[in-house]
Amino acid sequence: MDYKLFLDSKGIAPSTFNSHLASLRSWNEHLIQKGMQDHLAIQREDFKKVQHGYASPAIHSESDVQLFIQIVLETKNKRDYVLVNLLAYTGLRISEALALRLDDLHLESQELLVRDGKGNKSRTVFLSDKVIRLLRDYLKQERSKYRLAEVSPFVFLSNRSQLTNYCVQVICKI
Repeated sequence: MDYKLFLDSKGIAPSTFNSHLASLRSWNEHLIQKGMQDHLAIQREDFKKVQHGYASPAIHSESDVQLFIQIVLETKNKRDYVLVNLLAYTGLRISEALALRLDDLHLESQELLVRDGKGNKSRTVFLSDKVIRLLRDYLKQERSKYRLAEVSPFVFLSNRSQLTNYCVQVICKI
């Protein structure tokens, strides 16, 4: 693949190389979903191995993720269910998801804007049909139930404020 050779020629770190490929793969998946492409151009083996001096984060199987999402669904909190799906299927960091504002969502074009992500960089993330449907339902039916819905620009709210990292930790301990 010419793009991989181009990245190699730039002498960038393996993690940066992988970040570029991950973005391209996300776009590739979006094109497949839209019927504009029929196969993944970037495979798992195209990514470089990254060695860190610290423990790698846990990698969960698809069945583990589905089980966790199902458990969250059974709690009957639609906000949490939407948030967990957004995290699982977009690769957003928790802090990025919690910082999302209503005007960052561009559901008609199936994307959202992440402002000031890691390294204070902004980026566009493409959304699957499932995540879009969940977000639309949440915004239409659930978000308005929170006291600050009329005044807060944030997508995810608690009864007193914008949803916090601590709230997400509680969700994950279900």
